[in-house]
Amino acid sequence: MALRLLEKFDRGNITVKVYRDTEWEEYSVRLYKNGIEQINASYHCEYLDDAMSTASIMIDEDHEGEMK
Repeated sequence: MALRLLEKFDRGNITVKVYRDTEWEEYSVRLYKNGIEQINASYHCEYLDDAMSTASIMIDEDHEGEMK
């Protein structure tokens, strides 16, 4: 799998990373809490604008009151 990091968003202990997966020809958005990937919170899509807007929503969400 060839992943290329396109963007990284940080807020407190939350990080969201947007990757381009060249093997699957898709974008991947991944959520990390305290540096640990939250596997069930990943998102895969075909379009960059979809990935970026999803990343923005993920970083702005109030995950268990840890953000905002």
